[in-house]
Amino acid sequence: MKNALVHTKRDEVYTDSKIIADMLEVNHSDLLRTVERVIKRQENNKLHSGLKYPQKFIQSSFTNKMGRIYKMYELNEQAYLKLAMQLSGYEKAEIVQDQMIEAFTMMKQQILNMQNNSWI
Repeated sequence: MKNALVHTKRDEVYTDSKIIADMLEVNHSDLLRTVERVIKRQENNKLHSGLKYPQKFIQSSFTNKMGRIYKMYELNEQAYLKLAMQLSGYEKAEIVQDQMIEAFTMMKQQILNMQNNSWI
């Protein structure tokens, strides 16, 4: 299942760094540096391993219009929320945060509705 901002993978909702950069109207490479700083801090944080709902930053890739392959990250909701705390320096950060929170919530509700309908 997919909408413009989020998609599902094994009944979990994700977005990606390319979508976030496009919404913030910033270079993807600049946002990647921020994502990778968050990941590095996460790797150094021993408390992270004990979280019941871990932040998932999954390295992936996308192909641009010229056929070049670039790195990106898929983020689950917890990873997005962690990243969102680092985005205060971006002009459109608050608007993007509100839109992404709504998109995650709507997609989770769609998943729950599908699961509930399968019980009927």
